[in-house]
Amino acid sequence: MTELEQKIITIIESTLPQKIEENPYFIRYTFYEVIVKHNLPQKAEIVFDSLFRNKLYHLGYIVYFSGTEYEYDGQKRIVENNELAIAIKKIEERKQSNGRKTKKTKHI
Repeated sequence: MTELEQKIITIIESTLPQKIEENPYFIRYTFYEVIVKHNLPQKAEIVFDSLFRNKLYHLGYIVYFSGTEYEYDGQKRIVENNELAIAIKKIEERKQSNGRKTKKTKHI
């Protein structure tokens, strides 16, 4: 693991619990709070994207990056250029269908 990866992991692990506490369904990371505030090089954005996506995927989130369209709270939005990532918690619904369970995933 590189020094840059370790620094980004530390940033994510130190800030994510508070973000989840504030809103467990919608998490936003900005370019400023990760790259600028911690004086990281521009290439850190790519490393952040990979590490963040992996971490949040395993916590049950769908992750969107700059320029990507997503839907939240019934509105279509686009991840802005100053936002590194948006993570939205998946909500799973299980329904009975002919004695078999089907799984649907929807976003809040």
